[in-house]
Amino acid sequence: MRFHALTNIFYVTLATATLATETYPAQYSYGFVEPEAPLINTDYTANFMQHKYNVNVTNIIAGQLYQSLANSKVRVDYAYEGVIASSIFDFKNTTSDGLVANYISSFTESLVQQPQCNTYYVAPAFPLFTSGILRDNGSVFMGIVHDQIYGRVSAWQILYGGVLPVTVYLDQNSTFVR
Repeated sequence: MRFHALTNIFYVTLATATLATETYPAQYSYGFVEPEAPLINTDYTANFMQHKYNVNVTNIIAGQLYQSLANSKVRVDYAYEGVIASSIFDFKNTTSDGLVANYISSFTESLVQQPQCNTYYVAPAFPLFTSGILRDNGSVFMGIVHDQIYGRVSAWQILYGGVLPVTVYLDQNSTFVR
């Protein structure tokens, strides 16, 4: 089977939410009712894994994400195919058609190639999340899962922008952790 449309699977792990995971009833019990999505912390650090693919491209990236809604910036440090890079999306510096300034510094595995620094205006793959991101995008509670680093976390899934499937994991303080 061939995929003709670009498919983007994006998993985020963040670390700050105010939802005590112990208060959720057992998922498969008679009394289970899906909890209301919490408001999240808007300044956080999280790790992520992203897989973009279509018939022309496959790209798997892993990295660390830093968001500051107060400063209108998202910083993403990531690695893929022998490249280590850092991007800063500056949501205060946008074009009239909504593109966001993206400052990228990258290093390749080659010892002879110089590091590169570039600036582009892009539709960001890492949006600036507001506190109501889960509520505003009709999130679905996926359950409580055990994370090897953060312990019990709540899983939530949304279709960001109506097209991008995103699963987020929140700790007991409503902070994204993964």
